[in-house]
Amino acid sequence: MLSDRREFKAELVLDDARTDLAVLKLQNPPSGFQLSHSATVMIFASAIWFWLLAIRLASAKP
Repeated sequence: MLSDRREFKAELVLDDARTDLAVLKLQNPPSGFQLSHSATVMIFASAIWFWLLAIRLASAKP
């Protein structure tokens, strides 16, 4: 749900129950839908991805 109460279906790309974080991909986003500062968002998303991967790898060790 967006701040204006519109709802969209989304695909779960990645989740981490330990940190209560998830990455979602909107299915059929509305036309003209844009994220501001998309380059910054992509860099931030990549940083989160690697951080979550590190957490998963660390928790998998005995």
